[in-house]
Amino acid sequence: MPAPTPADQVAFYAWLSDELEAGCLSVVVGSDASVSAECFGIDRDDPVSMDSERWFVGPHASVVETDGPVSIVLEDNGFEGSRSVVLRPASKGGKAASIFWNVNGMVIFSCARRGKVLWSGELGMGADLDGLPRSLVRFAELADADDDVDPVAVGAAMVAAFTGVEVTAGPVEDAVWCAVSPQVEQPEAVTAETSSLQWDHPELLDALVTAPPTMRRPLVHALVHATVHQASLAENEVAAAVLASVAVDGPGSVPPALDAWERQQARESDRLWVLQDDAVNAGGVEPLREEELRVYRPGYVISALRYACHVDDLSALLGAANAAVAIFGMDDLEPVLVAALASAARAEHAGGTVALAGLPTPPSAADRAAALEEQRRARDEDADQAALAEEGEHWGGRPPSARMRAAATGGAHALAQRNRPLLDLLEPLDDDVLTAIRDQAAHAVLADAGLLDLPWVVAATTATDPVDLGGCFQRLFSDPDVVHTDFLGPDGQRWSRQSMALPVLAAFGVADPYDAACHALAVVGDGPRDEAAAIYRSIGEQFGLEGRA
Repeated sequence: MPAPTPADQVAFYAWLSDELEAGCLSVVVGSDASVSAECFGIDRDDPVSMDSERWFVGPHASVVETDGPVSIVLEDNGFEGSRSVVLRPASKGGKAASIFWNVNGMVIFSCARRGKVLWSGELGMGADLDGLPRSLVRFAELADADDDVDPVAVGAAMVAAFTGVEVTAGPVEDAVWCAVSPQVEQPEAVTAETSSLQWDHPELLDALVTAPPTMRRPLVHALVHATVHQASLAENEVAAAVLASVAVDGPGSVPPALDAWERQQARESDRLWVLQDDAVNAGGVEPLREEELRVYRPGYVISALRYACHVDDLSALLGAANAAVAIFGMDDLEPVLVAALASAARAEHAGGTVALAGLPTPPSAADRAAALEEQRRARDEDADQAALAEEGEHWGGRPPSARMRAAATGGAHALAQRNRPLLDLLEPLDDDVLTAIRDQAAHAVLADAGLLDLPWVVAATTATDPVDLGGCFQRLFSDPDVVHTDFLGPDGQRWSRQSMALPVLAAFGVADPYDAACHALAVVGDGPRDEAAAIYRSIGEQFGLEGRA
């Protein structure tokens, strides 16, 4: 019998989203029900009836133990199973996986093994699959590729594939709901002795520490709002949700999406580090300042949001302040923020509200995008200028014109390296003048080399088709009438005068008079220096080129 396809496995869990409009299904392998209940914060001694008033007060969950030991945890409109603070301890005895979904269509799959979260991300949204076990990638790709597939069923199939446990509708239909006390993962406590403010802003630290305890939460409330807005992330759904939960008189709450956002930012930071390292050590393109800040800002905002949810008032204030200083510093506004916050901490406030006076209007997301686009435009312009400058180095010190680039034989480029001022003077000349210059330059070179009157050379100079230069070189070394001489080149080596002059024949039969003239004059520059200078001077005088540069 063929193995079931991912689509078959997904179809098996089509019932789940019908049973619960929003919730979280978790499977824990290696822990019994009591251990799993402790990890999830489930009070098994405090059952709650769906008919009671308590049902509408707080989160509820059910835990069922099967053989293994294996625990199946179901949450009604909850999300504990998607949080790292729950998955890490729950998976210490083996592994754990969960699927969380809500009424807004968000579906998050998470998995952990031996106390380490392997992956957590939203299905059907093209999430980065780095870290997702290989056996589960095909499921995630199915959720991304098929708009008709139920992402909740996909997630449930992933839970089953990862844990090896097939979940049926039984635990849902027979659930015994109990009260849940959500686990709170607090960031590290911050004190006056551990705050980084003590080094750079001791006066601000003193103002915050000595502020009345009743003003700490209002300061946190004002500070975290200012921080998120300054980072232009107020429209981020996760940031907005946490901000909405932060009260003037108490901590906010951490949604599961904040954990996922933080992990995503960690991956973005890793990618940025690789780009920066490549730029330094492998000749890669250095990230733009705004490209870097787009990675840095969310990290500090997440820190500020987490501290705004800290149960300790002073830790919340100092932690949020540390993050805020970093955010405002990225826009060169650190002194402004420090002054506003210190002033607010020392002021008397009516009604427990705080205003951070003096802060400028924060930039919008559109402003940030415009700044990034401007930096990219400037980088492109710099790259273009650098390319032109580099090209100019190969063209006698200045970039070539379009006509110079179009010279098919490369004569313009060769002449630029020998006599760029002369090349510039040729460009505006008429075709008949250019042809005359070609003829005079070629005849002078050939005459100086003693080749001009040879019959096969004469034939080449009157050709209308491209000259067989290879055949001409064979004649050069086989014709007994050729007198071979040499000259001392600029490199100190002896060069054949005839071999250096013969390539001028290629200028004949070239369709473009400009290209032909450039080629002939470039060959002039390959001969003895004094003779080349004399030919250039003669041509300049005859065609009125001197004094035009």
